[in-house]
Amino acid sequence: MAFSGAELRGLGDVLSGYSFVIPDYQRGYAWSEAQWKALWQDMENIAQTNAQQHFTGMMLLRPCKASTEANCVEVIDGQQRLITVMILANALRQRLGKPFESYDLTFNKNTDLQNFFDFYALNNSAIATRLALEPSSYALNIRDAAKYFEECASRLSEAQAGNLLKILLENFRLFILEVSNGFDIHVAFETLNNRGRRLSQMELLKNRLIYLTTALKGDAAVTANLRLEIHEAWKGIYGCLGRSPKTQNHDDEFLLAHATAYFKRKREAEWLEKTLFENTFAVGNGDLSLDLIRDYVKSLEHGAAWWSHIHAPSRMPKIHQKWLERIAHAGFAYFKPLLLSAYMRASTGLREAVVNPNNHENDLASVVDLLEQVERFIVIVLRLLGNRGSLGKADMDGAAYSLLEHGRDGFFSERNGINKLETSEAIHLVAGFVKAWVDNTEYEDGSFTDSRFPWSGIFSEEDVLRAVERRFRENEGYYKWDFARLAMYEYEESFHKNGNNPVKLGWNDFSFDETVEHIYPRDPAGKGKAYWDKHFEIDGRSNRNRRLSKALQNSVGNLLFLSRSANSSASNEAYTLIEKGAEVGKRGKFSNASYSATEVAQTFEHWNALTIGIRGVAILKFIERRWNINLSNTPDDLSSYLTLCFGAESSPIADGKAGKKIPRNKLVESLKQLPAAKSGPKIKQPDLTAV
Repeated sequence: MAFSGAELRGLGDVLSGYSFVIPDYQRGYAWSEAQWKALWQDMENIAQTNAQQHFTGMMLLRPCKASTEANCVEVIDGQQRLITVMILANALRQRLGKPFESYDLTFNKNTDLQNFFDFYALNNSAIATRLALEPSSYALNIRDAAKYFEECASRLSEAQAGNLLKILLENFRLFILEVSNGFDIHVAFETLNNRGRRLSQMELLKNRLIYLTTALKGDAAVTANLRLEIHEAWKGIYGCLGRSPKTQNHDDEFLLAHATAYFKRKREAEWLEKTLFENTFAVGNGDLSLDLIRDYVKSLEHGAAWWSHIHAPSRMPKIHQKWLERIAHAGFAYFKPLLLSAYMRASTGLREAVVNPNNHENDLASVVDLLEQVERFIVIVLRLLGNRGSLGKADMDGAAYSLLEHGRDGFFSERNGINKLETSEAIHLVAGFVKAWVDNTEYEDGSFTDSRFPWSGIFSEEDVLRAVERRFRENEGYYKWDFARLAMYEYEESFHKNGNNPVKLGWNDFSFDETVEHIYPRDPAGKGKAYWDKHFEIDGRSNRNRRLSKALQNSVGNLLFLSRSANSSASNEAYTLIEKGAEVGKRGKFSNASYSATEVAQTFEHWNALTIGIRGVAILKFIERRWNINLSNTPDDLSSYLTLCFGAESSPIADGKAGKKIPRNKLVESLKQLPAAKSGPKIKQPDLTAV
């Protein structure tokens, strides 16, 4: 191999010395604020230290094959840095009132990126109408980089901006590696990686696969076609991963999830790297073939499309959107490989389903049951019971492997025959497996709720009670508990009535510090103190270390999801306060706030230990229905839920040590039919205004 040039050159000379082309198989512009900030700080450091040179990285360039221009080069490596410094240089020129430099940069077959670059980096305002209404996240990164550097430059004086531009163009140095047209860039990447240069696993894999096509024996035309297929597949993969900020810079997370389902993950260090590069796609693998590479690449591209839909489900059927959003709220935990496997299996042979899954709701219907059980598992096993984050992971990874392809022998295939089942049956079997992991029950006769899985699930009411008591003993009760966040949000959502009511507060509005109100405040001081002292006459002997106060304040019944403004204005106010004939206390502020706040204002005239217990039990009953569980061994006895409301302090609170008693044997009579309690026991509806 012959290099046509390798030298350290000034950035200004590099930018003006070439006509750059970004090949279409590369991923888009993925740098974000962390990299922009680091580059800006490098400039400022040089300005402060008067350093003459700053090494800023390497670029690998190759002559354009189809161009007659002598200076036309393909950017094989270094496009992220190249695009960024072009944007930065023009931001500084804008601050100086100078015209933008018209850098010669072409994104091959990528109109989206080209238009955003020309508009934001080169200031070509004439193409504003060409900007995509739904651009890729890579294109939006170009826009955001331009705005970031424009903001940074706006804080400079003209002298400072001029000095930094000079430093950028003259003191920043790039190591330029120019290779001939016949040079195999994938061999170069293999060498660079072996010498310690870090690329993402996804980038390394592509280069390894193309490199292997030169090492494996085969017809020259077949090999050339496979290389083209790999290029096109990676173009499609990066296109899919670039649709959402949630996936654009996480290609290795996708690669690991797909490999888990494709290869059957093992518990060993650096499993992905060993599986891909040392075992499967290694030159010394005697079982490796061009067909194996082709099949894997097709599966990987298929998976990338579903990976995109899982994280940005706007093109999915509504029911899938709902459950995927719920799973995202709960945190995907280790279920992404299983969900990816299910969608890939369900869409096998349905090419159009990958492009527009919304048109294939019936074909994907079997996945809905799995989505529901996955969300339930995460909420109950990991969030409510607080089990370690890896509990069940090996089983779910094994299920992902077994499910991916029909006829595959793998996890529980012999016991349940999943390898012989058709797609919908196989997915329903896995959904049943996930559910059984949670709550499969063994009866006295030795039978099980789901006989397909002869073992008991992990859920128990005793473990729930221990988890709640631990929260009150070691932390802040329901306050700042991930499970409570989910429960409070879903409780608020329950008022939407299938979307007929408008959304008042969304998931992204939720913040324990800013949008969760302690109705009985943590610091009952100020002009509301007299009210709280009257309604919470706490026995000091029972309140050592404020344990009764904390149990009341951090009970689920005392926490309310509000807007930031409503939460801020409520503060330590009395619950009920009349001034000049108007309600100005918390109750008045709640009346037009969130749905759950309006419910409180309309139901309770005063706030005390009894009302906290009433509302807490109602929310707990809602939790039971929402996630199909029993939180108490005696669900018809509402008094059994008081320990779940207040932890170990439930007895003194119920006995009146904090003011109003909570009559255990009359709690049903005291509990109005709140929307959350409608499907619970039949409840009388007395007048609660005197509570």
